[in-house]
Amino acid sequence: MVMVLTRYLGVSGFGDYTIIFAFTGFFSVAADLGLYLIAVREIAQRPAKTQEIMGNVLGLRMVSSLAVVGLGALVGFLFPYSATIKWGILIVMFSLFFMTLNQSMVAVFQADMRIDKAVWGDVLGRATILLAVLILVKKGSGLLPIVSASVLGAFLNFLLTFILSFYYWKLLPLFHLKTWKYILQESLPMWIVIILGMVYFKVDTILLSVLPLKVAETNSYAVGIYGAPYKILEVLITLPAMFAGAIFPVLSKRAMAKNRRPLQRAFARSFEFIFLLVLPISVSLFLLSPSLVNILGGVNFAPSILILQLLSLAMIFIYLTSPLAHTIIALGKQRKLVLRNVAAVLFNVLLNLILIPYFAAKGAAVATILTEGLIFLWTYQVLRESQRDLKPRWERFPPIVLATALLGLAIWGVNQLGFLEQLALLPLVGLVLAIALLGALLYLVLLLLFRVISWQTIRQVLPLSWKDIR
Repeated sequence: MVMVLTRYLGVSGFGDYTIIFAFTGFFSVAADLGLYLIAVREIAQRPAKTQEIMGNVLGLRMVSSLAVVGLGALVGFLFPYSATIKWGILIVMFSLFFMTLNQSMVAVFQADMRIDKAVWGDVLGRATILLAVLILVKKGSGLLPIVSASVLGAFLNFLLTFILSFYYWKLLPLFHLKTWKYILQESLPMWIVIILGMVYFKVDTILLSVLPLKVAETNSYAVGIYGAPYKILEVLITLPAMFAGAIFPVLSKRAMAKNRRPLQRAFARSFEFIFLLVLPISVSLFLLSPSLVNILGGVNFAPSILILQLLSLAMIFIYLTSPLAHTIIALGKQRKLVLRNVAAVLFNVLLNLILIPYFAAKGAAVATILTEGLIFLWTYQVLRESQRDLKPRWERFPPIVLATALLGLAIWGVNQLGFLEQLALLPLVGLVLAIALLGALLYLVLLLLFRVISWQTIRQVLPLSWKDIR
């Protein structure tokens, strides 16, 4: 969809589109109240009370979502944006309401290790948005009808997830104030941490849209150049979030046990898997940035190449922080993250205020790298303070680094042939996909040769055995 929108809206138009969704992103986190992960933890540890916990979470979410939708629309109209951006913010706020309610249903599936059920709603919502955007672009519609597609997609996502949840639990909103108080006491520290995370993740886009720039660029153009590669980052960082979400119920259950060895084993394996995953993705993203930006937006987005390369470095820290933070929450030590995240936000805002006026999108990308690196170090420090016997198995990482280096050398060699930039769009898309698939196969073979993984490990993670397939 981004390929379509960048070409249809242009750099500045896509910048306006990015501003709308970056602004509403702040308020989507505010509406969550930190309830999602706390709900998963409570259900995993007290499954008999699923009905009571989730009913009250749903009631809380309904109230918070309505309040935040109104607040977000009001604040949006106070910002010095164009009328189109202001009305776009108001429209997208309605999709936020359905997205927030949908997360209540997803939390139950996740706690029960049936996250596959929630995927159907997500697929329906995304497919609806894509189809609606394609139709609107073909008709020559403006920006506001295009952002309106998100409301329809969010509603259908929530509706299907809600229907599927009734096969397992009859969830209806509950308004038990005593239970609300307990849930909020547990969730508010997490809410603060998540809000702070959203601030340093999105504040760069907001500041790009309002700060006076000393370079020869408009604010919308700078946001467009930054927003296009940032969309790639947003898609890729869902991978550690999904993995951490899947392993979180296991971590929560093992965190209750007196014997810490099962928890240490689960944490070490999850951290190693994330490390094994992020290195080849980051290196491949860095080396293939020119081709990916060409696919994403064409020659008009050429300045985005450097931005994507910088963000690929920040992605390493984002991935590695995810299992650390989820383990801390499973241990119930989320309050220790608050002050460090406050400091990280202040650090990020200060860096952006200094760098953006002079370097625009490049300054925002550098601020992202430094902030994410700082957050990783501080989160690791909190984990070690909370449970000193929880640590990664660092001795297993050198072979992963070597395998990634050889993969990067192979991709660099393909780039040196010089034919990627000469291809038309469709052949380029096909070739980049082929490079990605062959690169993944090469990386897998190298991991087997270096004995990082075994065939037995591969068989364990496959959803079906060969016998089942036959």
